[in-house]
Amino acid sequence: MAKPLDELDDLLGELQEEGKKKPAPASSSYTPPPSSSSYSSAPPSSSYSSHPPPSSYGGGGSSSNRGGGGGGGHTHTGVAPVAKYAPEVIKPLIKVMAYTPQASPPPRSTGAEEIVWITGPPGVDGSSFGQHELNLAMEINLIRRDPHAFANYLRNNRRPLYGNDNTLNFPGGQYALKTEEGVSAVDEAINALLSAHPMELVKLSLGMTRAARDAVSEIGRSGGMSCSSLGKLKNYGRYEQEATEVASFGTEEPKEIITRFIIGDGNPNRTGRKHILNPNFQYIGAAIGEHTSNFTKMACINFTPKYIEQ
Repeated sequence: MAKPLDELDDLLGELQEEGKKKPAPASSSYTPPPSSSSYSSAPPSSSYSSHPPPSSYGGGGSSSNRGGGGGGGHTHTGVAPVAKYAPEVIKPLIKVMAYTPQASPPPRSTGAEEIVWITGPPGVDGSSFGQHELNLAMEINLIRRDPHAFANYLRNNRRPLYGNDNTLNFPGGQYALKTEEGVSAVDEAINALLSAHPMELVKLSLGMTRAARDAVSEIGRSGGMSCSSLGKLKNYGRYEQEATEVASFGTEEPKEIITRFIIGDGNPNRTGRKHILNPNFQYIGAAIGEHTSNFTKMACINFTPKYIEQ
Protein backbone atom coordinates (compact mmCIF):
# COMPACT_ATOMS: atom_id res chain seq x y z
CA MET A 1 0.00 0.00 0.00
CA ALA A 2 1.42 3.39 -0.96
CA LYS A 3 2.18 5.98 1.69
CA PRO A 4 0.85 9.60 1.30
CA LEU A 5 3.27 12.42 0.55
CA ASP A 6 3.85 15.23 3.07
CA GLU A 7 5.14 18.52 1.80
CA LEU A 8 8.57 18.98 3.30
CA ASP A 9 10.47 21.16 0.83
CA ASP A 10 11.07 24.91 0.90
CA LEU A 11 10.77 25.15 4.71
CA LEU A 12 13.59 27.47 5.63
CA GLY A 13 14.31 30.26 3.16
CA GLU A 14 15.25 31.29 -0.30
CA LEU A 15 17.55 29.29 -2.53
CA GLN A 16 20.93 30.81 -3.30
CA GLU A 17 21.50 31.62 -6.95
CA GLU A 18 22.37 28.57 -9.03
CA GLY A 19 25.86 28.34 -10.56
CA LYS A 20 25.83 28.94 -14.27
CA LYS A 21 25.92 25.85 -16.47
CA LYS A 22 26.44 25.57 -20.20
CA PRO A 23 23.26 24.68 -22.12
CA ALA A 24 22.92 21.14 -23.35
CA PRO A 25 23.06 20.40 -27.05
CA ALA A 26 19.72 19.40 -28.55
CA SER A 27 20.85 15.81 -28.95
CA SER A 28 21.52 15.47 -25.21
CA SER A 29 17.90 15.80 -24.07
CA TYR A 30 16.23 12.74 -22.69
CA THR A 31 13.16 11.18 -24.25
CA PRO A 32 11.52 8.09 -22.69
CA PRO A 33 11.54 5.11 -22.84
CA PRO A 34 14.74 4.21 -20.99
CA SER A 35 17.73 2.68 -22.71
CA SER A 36 19.55 -0.47 -21.68
CA SER A 37 22.72 1.23 -20.39
CA SER A 38 23.34 1.52 -16.68
CA TYR A 39 25.28 3.51 -14.12
CA SER A 40 28.06 1.13 -13.11
CA SER A 41 28.87 2.90 -9.85
CA ALA A 42 25.41 2.37 -8.40
CA PRO A 43 25.06 -0.11 -5.53
CA PRO A 44 22.79 -3.12 -5.98
CA SER A 45 19.11 -2.69 -5.17
CA SER A 46 19.62 -4.75 -2.03
CA SER A 47 21.31 -1.71 -0.50
CA TYR A 48 17.90 -0.17 0.13
CA SER A 49 16.56 -0.51 3.67
CA SER A 50 14.26 -3.48 4.13
CA HIS A 51 12.12 -1.53 6.59
CA PRO A 52 9.16 0.55 5.37
CA PRO A 53 9.72 4.32 5.64
CA PRO A 54 7.30 6.69 7.37
CA SER A 55 4.31 8.11 5.53
CA SER A 56 6.22 10.67 3.50
CA TYR A 57 8.72 10.95 0.71
CA GLY A 58 10.97 12.92 3.05
CA GLY A 59 12.17 15.58 0.65
CA GLY A 60 13.64 18.06 3.11
CA GLY A 61 14.08 21.79 3.53
CA SER A 62 16.81 24.29 2.94
CA SER A 63 18.22 27.57 4.21
CA SER A 64 21.14 29.82 3.41
CA ASN A 65 23.38 32.48 4.91
CA ARG A 66 25.35 35.12 3.04
CA GLY A 67 28.47 36.75 4.40
CA GLY A 68 31.24 35.10 6.37
CA GLY A 69 30.89 33.30 9.66
CA GLY A 70 27.51 32.04 10.75
CA GLY A 71 24.51 32.96 12.76
CA GLY A 72 20.86 32.38 13.44
CA GLY A 73 18.00 33.04 11.08
CA HIS A 74 17.80 32.61 7.35
CA THR A 75 20.19 35.42 6.39
CA HIS A 76 23.31 36.72 8.06
CA THR A 77 25.84 39.45 7.42
CA GLY A 78 29.19 39.72 9.14
CA VAL A 79 32.09 37.50 10.06
CA ALA A 80 32.80 34.88 12.67
CA PRO A 81 34.59 35.92 15.88
CA VAL A 82 38.33 36.35 15.45
CA ALA A 83 40.11 33.08 16.18
CA LYS A 84 43.35 31.30 15.41
CA TYR A 85 42.90 28.97 12.47
CA ALA A 86 45.15 25.99 11.89
CA PRO A 87 46.64 25.45 8.42
CA GLU A 88 44.23 23.60 6.19
CA VAL A 89 44.97 19.95 5.57
CA ILE A 90 43.27 18.15 2.68
CA LYS A 91 43.79 14.43 2.16
CA PRO A 92 42.24 11.85 -0.11
CA LEU A 93 40.18 9.20 1.60
CA ILE A 94 42.53 6.27 1.08
CA LYS A 95 45.84 7.71 -0.20
CA VAL A 96 47.07 9.60 2.85
CA MET A 97 48.95 12.52 1.36
CA ALA A 98 48.83 16.28 1.93
CA TYR A 99 46.91 18.41 -0.54
CA THR A 100 47.54 22.14 -0.95
CA PRO A 101 44.54 24.47 -0.52
CA GLN A 102 45.49 26.33 -3.69
CA ALA A 103 45.11 23.26 -5.89
CA SER A 104 41.90 21.61 -6.99
CA PRO A 105 41.04 17.91 -7.26
CA PRO A 106 40.81 16.93 -10.92
CA PRO A 107 37.21 17.18 -12.21
CA ARG A 108 37.32 13.64 -13.58
CA SER A 109 39.43 11.89 -10.96
CA THR A 110 39.08 8.12 -11.08
CA GLY A 111 39.24 5.37 -8.51
CA ALA A 112 37.42 5.13 -5.19
CA GLU A 113 40.39 6.56 -3.30
CA GLU A 114 40.05 9.82 -5.25
CA ILE A 115 36.30 10.26 -4.96
CA VAL A 116 36.21 11.65 -1.41
CA TRP A 117 38.62 14.34 -0.28
CA ILE A 118 38.57 15.26 3.40
CA THR A 119 39.73 18.47 5.00
CA GLY A 120 40.32 19.53 8.58
CA PRO A 121 42.98 20.47 11.10
CA PRO A 122 46.25 18.50 11.23
CA GLY A 123 45.63 14.85 12.06
CA VAL A 124 42.36 14.53 10.19
CA ASP A 125 41.91 11.20 8.42
CA GLY A 126 39.18 8.86 7.31
CA SER A 127 38.50 7.74 10.88
CA SER A 128 37.43 11.31 11.73
CA PHE A 129 34.21 10.68 9.78
CA GLY A 130 31.42 8.14 9.94
CA GLN A 131 30.89 5.80 7.01
CA HIS A 132 27.54 7.37 6.10
CA GLU A 133 29.16 10.82 6.08
CA LEU A 134 31.88 9.63 3.72
CA ASN A 135 29.31 7.90 1.53
CA LEU A 136 27.18 11.05 1.23
CA ALA A 137 30.23 12.96 -0.03
CA MET A 138 31.12 10.10 -2.36
CA GLU A 139 27.64 10.08 -3.93
CA ILE A 140 27.80 13.85 -4.49
CA ASN A 141 31.21 13.54 -6.12
CA LEU A 142 30.13 10.69 -8.36
CA ILE A 143 27.49 13.03 -9.76
CA ARG A 144 29.82 16.02 -10.05
CA ARG A 145 32.48 13.90 -11.74
CA ASP A 146 30.08 12.49 -14.34
CA PRO A 147 26.54 13.94 -14.35
CA HIS A 148 25.64 12.00 -17.50
CA ALA A 149 26.39 8.69 -15.79
CA PHE A 150 23.96 9.51 -13.00
CA ALA A 151 21.36 10.46 -15.63
CA ASN A 152 21.75 6.93 -16.99
CA TYR A 153 21.32 5.56 -13.48
CA LEU A 154 18.04 7.44 -13.03
CA ARG A 155 16.82 6.40 -16.46
CA ASN A 156 17.54 2.71 -15.97
CA ASN A 157 17.34 2.14 -12.21
CA ARG A 158 14.86 4.73 -10.93
CA ARG A 159 12.41 5.53 -13.70
CA PRO A 160 11.13 1.95 -14.10
CA LEU A 161 10.09 1.89 -10.43
CA TYR A 162 7.20 4.33 -10.94
CA GLY A 163 3.61 3.22 -11.44
CA ASN A 164 0.89 5.07 -13.32
CA ASP A 165 -0.42 6.68 -10.12
CA ASN A 166 2.93 8.36 -9.24
CA THR A 167 3.76 5.55 -6.83
CA LEU A 168 7.44 4.76 -6.39
CA ASN A 169 7.77 0.99 -5.89
CA PHE A 170 11.13 0.08 -4.44
CA PRO A 171 12.95 -3.08 -5.58
CA GLY A 172 11.76 -6.43 -4.27
CA GLY A 173 8.43 -5.07 -3.10
CA GLN A 174 10.10 -3.66 0.03
CA TYR A 175 7.76 -0.67 0.17
CA ALA A 176 6.02 1.93 -1.97
CA LEU A 177 5.89 5.71 -1.71
CA LYS A 178 3.24 8.01 -3.12
CA THR A 179 5.14 10.86 -4.80
CA GLU A 180 3.75 14.23 -5.86
CA GLU A 181 5.09 14.45 -9.40
CA GLY A 182 5.93 10.89 -10.28
CA VAL A 183 8.10 10.03 -13.24
CA SER A 184 7.95 13.55 -14.69
CA ALA A 185 10.29 14.78 -11.93
CA VAL A 186 12.73 12.00 -12.81
CA ASP A 187 12.65 12.93 -16.49
CA GLU A 188 13.35 16.56 -15.63
CA ALA A 189 16.28 15.52 -13.42
CA ILE A 190 17.67 13.38 -16.24
CA ASN A 191 17.61 16.33 -18.63
CA ALA A 192 19.21 18.60 -16.01
CA LEU A 193 22.04 16.11 -15.54
CA LEU A 194 22.51 15.74 -19.29
CA SER A 195 22.91 19.51 -19.54
CA ALA A 196 25.49 19.60 -16.73
CA HIS A 197 29.25 19.30 -17.15
CA PRO A 198 31.91 17.64 -14.96
CA MET A 199 33.00 19.93 -12.18
CA GLU A 200 35.45 20.09 -9.32
CA LEU A 201 34.88 17.57 -6.56
CA VAL A 202 33.75 18.78 -3.15
CA LYS A 203 35.87 18.40 -0.03
CA LEU A 204 34.24 16.91 3.06
CA SER A 205 35.09 19.30 5.88
CA LEU A 206 35.43 18.02 9.43
CA GLY A 207 34.34 21.34 10.92
CA MET A 208 31.29 21.58 8.68
CA THR A 209 30.47 17.95 9.42
CA ARG A 210 30.65 18.63 13.15
CA ALA A 211 28.20 21.49 12.68
CA ALA A 212 25.88 19.17 10.73
CA ARG A 213 26.17 16.52 13.46
CA ASP A 214 25.23 19.08 16.12
CA ALA A 215 22.20 20.15 14.08
CA VAL A 216 21.04 16.57 13.50
CA SER A 217 21.38 15.80 17.19
CA GLU A 218 19.40 18.90 18.14
CA ILE A 219 16.66 18.63 15.52
CA GLY A 220 16.46 14.87 15.85
CA ARG A 221 15.63 15.14 19.54
CA SER A 222 13.06 17.90 19.04
CA GLY A 223 11.38 16.30 16.04
CA GLY A 224 11.69 19.49 14.00
CA MET A 225 11.57 19.51 10.22
CA SER A 226 14.61 21.60 9.38
CA CYS A 227 18.39 21.68 9.57
CA SER A 228 20.05 24.34 11.73
CA SER A 229 23.73 23.78 10.98
CA LEU A 230 24.58 27.18 9.50
CA GLY A 231 24.68 29.01 12.82
CA LYS A 232 26.93 26.28 14.19
CA LEU A 233 29.60 26.56 11.50
CA LYS A 234 31.35 29.34 13.45
CA ASN A 235 31.99 26.90 16.30
CA TYR A 236 34.51 24.98 14.20
CA GLY A 237 35.87 27.52 11.72
CA ARG A 238 34.61 30.14 9.30
CA TYR A 239 33.16 30.12 5.84
CA GLU A 240 33.57 32.63 3.03
CA GLN A 241 30.95 34.30 0.83
CA GLU A 242 27.90 32.24 1.74
CA ALA A 243 26.66 28.99 3.22
CA THR A 244 23.53 26.96 2.60
CA GLU A 245 22.07 23.64 3.71
CA VAL A 246 19.49 21.01 2.88
CA ALA A 247 17.75 18.43 5.05
CA SER A 248 16.27 15.04 4.27
CA PHE A 249 13.93 12.86 6.32
CA GLY A 250 12.87 9.24 6.21
CA THR A 251 16.00 7.33 5.19
CA GLU A 252 19.61 6.88 6.24
CA GLU A 253 20.80 5.34 2.97
CA PRO A 254 23.26 7.83 1.39
CA LYS A 255 22.51 7.02 -2.24
CA GLU A 256 18.77 7.30 -1.66
CA ILE A 257 19.21 10.65 0.11
CA ILE A 258 21.24 12.13 -2.75
CA THR A 259 18.91 10.62 -5.36
CA ARG A 260 15.93 12.33 -3.73
CA PHE A 261 17.76 15.65 -3.70
CA ILE A 262 18.62 15.30 -7.39
CA ILE A 263 15.02 14.46 -8.35
CA GLY A 264 13.51 17.06 -6.01
CA ASP A 265 9.97 15.68 -6.15
CA GLY A 266 7.51 18.27 -4.82
CA ASN A 267 10.16 21.01 -4.62
CA PRO A 268 9.66 23.42 -7.54
CA ASN A 269 13.06 25.03 -6.90
CA ARG A 270 14.92 21.67 -6.99
CA THR A 271 17.02 23.08 -4.16
CA GLY A 272 19.16 20.04 -3.40
CA ARG A 273 19.97 19.44 -7.06
CA LYS A 274 21.05 23.04 -7.58
CA HIS A 275 23.35 22.92 -4.56
CA ILE A 276 24.93 19.62 -5.61
CA LEU A 277 25.48 20.85 -9.18
CA ASN A 278 26.71 24.30 -8.18
CA PRO A 279 30.45 24.40 -9.00
CA ASN A 280 30.90 27.37 -6.67
CA PHE A 281 30.31 25.13 -3.66
CA GLN A 282 33.64 23.45 -2.91
CA TYR A 283 33.22 22.37 0.72
CA ILE A 284 30.47 20.38 2.40
CA GLY A 285 29.61 18.90 5.76
CA ALA A 286 27.28 15.92 6.14
CA ALA A 287 25.59 14.03 8.95
CA ILE A 288 22.89 11.41 9.37
CA GLY A 289 21.12 10.57 12.61
CA GLU A 290 17.98 9.59 14.48
CA HIS A 291 14.73 11.58 14.34
CA THR A 292 12.05 11.28 17.00
CA SER A 293 9.15 11.56 14.53
CA ASN A 294 7.79 8.71 12.44
CA PHE A 295 10.48 9.57 9.90
CA THR A 296 12.98 7.92 12.32
CA LYS A 297 16.02 9.21 10.33
CA MET A 298 17.25 12.55 9.05
CA ALA A 299 20.24 13.93 7.18
CA CYS A 300 21.78 17.40 6.96
CA ILE A 301 24.24 18.59 4.30
CA ASN A 302 25.73 22.07 4.27
CA PHE A 303 27.61 23.77 1.41
CA THR A 304 29.99 26.72 1.07
CA PRO A 305 32.58 27.93 -1.44
CA LYS A 306 35.35 27.94 1.17
CA TYR A 307 35.68 26.81 4.79
CA ILE A 308 38.68 27.40 7.02
CA GLU A 309 38.96 24.98 9.91
CA GLN A 310 39.49 26.28 13.42
